[in-house]
Amino acid sequence: MSGTTLEEIENSEQRKSLGILKITTKEFCDSLSYNADINYKIQSVKEFNKNGDLIRVYSSKKDSSIYLSGEYQYDDQHRRLTCQQYYESGKKGGTYNAIIKDSLIVGEKRNPSVMSIDSSYFSFDSNGERVLDITYKNGAVKDSTFYTIENGKRVLAKKFYKGKLEYFIRYEYLTDEDYIERIFEKDTTLRLKRYWKYDSKSNLLDRVEYNKNEEITTWYSNVYNDEGLEIEGGVFKTAEKILSFRIEKIYKNSNLIMVSHFNEENELTSKSEYYYDSNGLNTAWKSISYKKDKPKVSFIYKYEYEYQKE
Repeated sequence: MSGTTLEEIENSEQRKSLGILKITTKEFCDSLSYNADINYKIQSVKEFNKNGDLIRVYSSKKDSSIYLSGEYQYDDQHRRLTCQQYYESGKKGGTYNAIIKDSLIVGEKRNPSVMSIDSSYFSFDSNGERVLDITYKNGAVKDSTFYTIENGKRVLAKKFYKGKLEYFIRYEYLTDEDYIERIFEKDTTLRLKRYWKYDSKSNLLDRVEYNKNEEITTWYSNVYNDEGLEIEGGVFKTAEKILSFRIEKIYKNSNLIMVSHFNEENELTSKSEYYYDSNGLNTAWKSISYKKDKPKVSFIYKYEYEYQKE
């Protein structure tokens, strides 16, 4: 599994295939290096069931001890049905419950405190496209979003309400690889315009932002290698592409091993380095900042994986 990150293995099927039962995150702070002789502090411990679903999270207290901070339940399709969070004292905190209709999760109900109940509900058309989102606050509708779908495929428009129409978005598709997005105020005044361009592999090449006068304000541009991995990205000001900042990425066996950041003068300002185990899982992340060409380690994260025994 080449190039798998810590976030990506939240996917239960990937965890199951690797036999991962628990992940412990250890963090080095400030300017300490890999070789520093220190006692590192456990930030969190994640526990998984035999199906690879995250069922408990333990977080650290100020005294470095850990406590149960979250419990989760799933159905046989690995969909999260409930969540119960806890405070350091052991007292119950927020809760989450999925709303199920005809074997589909169509909404969620949240109770962040005893005094208020939040929930959301979303519905689909016959093509399975999401056409309506509604959020409730204390039992009353807080806001809602309506989607206009073309042939069960493209979103042509979105309308956002908070009791009344707040703003809406219209999409203009130029080709299969680029489109224009216009965001309007409730009185049809243009607030923002964006142009999106992709390559044939659905990689984002350019995102151009315009103000209400349709003048270019920011231009985001990306470059990819033959594998479809981003190797360079830049942010520019105005149509003349005056550099704001840019990044360069280096890969090894499709694993991201280095990201370098440059300022508007094209000077190196910071760098991140990533390390992996034999399964391609991220085991460490090191950040280095540069000032007057002098490197300084900003922080180091290390990840340890406990695998299921054969």
